[in-house]
Amino acid sequence: MVAVYLRNVLFSPLNAIPSRHLASDLWGDIYFAYEKLTVMRGGFIPLVGWWVPRGGGYPSVLVDTLLSPSQSALIALYAVLGNWFLALKVLIVMCWVLLAFTSYLYGRKVFDGWDRGLIFAVAFTFTAFMGSQLEHLNILFTVWVIPLALIAWENLAVKGGKKWFLLSVVTVFYVFLSDWYSLMFLMFFLAVRMVYLRFTLKATLKTPFLAFISVFMLALPIFLNDGAAICYRARPLWEAMMYTSDPNFLWLRFKLPPWTGEFTYLYMGLSVSFLAWIAPPIPDRKFSREASFMMLVALLALLYGSCHYAPFNFHALVTKFFPFTSFIRVPTRAFFWLYFAFAFCSVIGYRILREYFAKPKKLKKFLPFIVATIIFLDLTVGFEPSTVQPPINSCEAYNWIANQEGFFRIVEIPSAHDWNCLVSLHAKHETLNHVVWMYQMFPPTVGFAKLYWDFVAPEIYTLLYGNYTELQPVNTSNLAEESAMLGVKYVLIRFDKDFHEKYFNGEERLFGFPPWERTVQITENLKKSGDWRLVYRDKDFLIFENLRFKGYAYIVKGEGKVLSVEKPNPNTINLAVETSKGCTVALCENWFPTWRSNNAMFKVTRHSQFLAVEIPRGGLYAVKLQYVQPSNIYFERWKS
Repeated sequence: MVAVYLRNVLFSPLNAIPSRHLASDLWGDIYFAYEKLTVMRGGFIPLVGWWVPRGGGYPSVLVDTLLSPSQSALIALYAVLGNWFLALKVLIVMCWVLLAFTSYLYGRKVFDGWDRGLIFAVAFTFTAFMGSQLEHLNILFTVWVIPLALIAWENLAVKGGKKWFLLSVVTVFYVFLSDWYSLMFLMFFLAVRMVYLRFTLKATLKTPFLAFISVFMLALPIFLNDGAAICYRARPLWEAMMYTSDPNFLWLRFKLPPWTGEFTYLYMGLSVSFLAWIAPPIPDRKFSREASFMMLVALLALLYGSCHYAPFNFHALVTKFFPFTSFIRVPTRAFFWLYFAFAFCSVIGYRILREYFAKPKKLKKFLPFIVATIIFLDLTVGFEPSTVQPPINSCEAYNWIANQEGFFRIVEIPSAHDWNCLVSLHAKHETLNHVVWMYQMFPPTVGFAKLYWDFVAPEIYTLLYGNYTELQPVNTSNLAEESAMLGVKYVLIRFDKDFHEKYFNGEERLFGFPPWERTVQITENLKKSGDWRLVYRDKDFLIFENLRFKGYAYIVKGEGKVLSVEKPNPNTINLAVETSKGCTVALCENWFPTWRSNNAMFKVTRHSQFLAVEIPRGGLYAVKLQYVQPSNIYFERWKS
């Protein structure tokens, strides 16, 4: 059992593989890179590229033309081993070993001794271990380089030398090619360390330029994150607006990557843990009570942050005994910012702080400032949508949809400034209100493209837009059938040219054509189709109904009838099914990976497009399906 547990924890980055959605976050880099390598003419990959808003979440560099180091390594291992999963396993093990080794080297240097270096390596590797719920393998492939880069830059700053300069350039360039957010945090770590060396230890930097570059590195993440958002007006911009309560506080976002996926908890753990361990209490460089307390704070924060795919789901344990914590967002962020404050104090040095605040008057003046800062950051940074359903606004098209009976999804066209132009929304009531809330903050189609992209299969996107390079007719019959399988009952088209002109400039293209032309083409095809019917029209919107829509749950095998479908909350579906000989019921649900039934006789099968519940024999059945948040998802689950 111990061996099985350790194996599952070791390969926990594979937990995020979303069935067979190979075009999504985890596999996009790998498979697209492999396709580029095999089909590219000329036998080489040009070292040119441009910034593009990635559907997987972050602005990535050279993504369409240059393989990242992790992609190259994976493809090389695949060429030798002949199996993608085996190559992936080998590469993951290599990364864990490299992470332990490089963190040991850095710990030995900072803490002056192999024994303390070993303690640091164990602690830092454990930190990454507990935060390994990764959506992007590039993160894991990059983390091991960060300690090595810190060693190189610190030696370059203090000693100088060509070898340290070369190693510094190579490591930073590796991170630059591998992962965008890791580069941000590397810059931040380097800046903190340079400031620490220069002002705390009074070190003389061999290269005066590094004193300036440290300040530049500290400011660089601000430009990398918000600068990219301003330039490209894609995902980072709406994400900035959604995860801050007031757009005036956008500049605060440089401290953290967006809180939109489980992989960000890795950064939450690694960044502050690095700050906590990067410099012990000075000047004797010995572990003290403060450092031990910092270790405890770091461990608690990591455990609390390990959510969904973590090896140990501490969050689920807390919510089990204190259910109200699952609805309270603010204490989570307050806990994090308190943790961050302790970590930053560790960087400065507890002894200096004690000497500075030796006089009670200074401490009394400073404590209210700390409390006010934590409250301010808690209320502004990392803001999440309220769990309270806001009222529906005055959008008539959405009011019309909200009054329709049953459970269904809608697709809106266009839905984003970039290629994420298809949105599928879950059953009308709980999600629709959430969407309307986002409408009130920013252009609606920018807001929920990323949030609900994973709910939709890539096939519908292809059917909607046909060939990516030619403006050709859409196969509306297949579109209706595929949409029905996903529970899409309505296609909502924003038929407002002013909207397109306002939010899409004349140079923007959707696969070579302006979004307005693509929208007009899709609209005309749906009007001519016998599988879609225009059911709503106003000056801004057109709504087409899918005539092949079968319902949120329907019989796909055997004989029977779905009497009712209820969804009291997003994690529960109640079915009433009547069958004479047994049947298989399909549900238009393709997000959660671990649905369970209330009866062992009901076998639940999850496909990329729907859930299937097998009822073996005749009778009248009440089937309750519930999503169970797993403490760990076994690697074998994705083997097929």
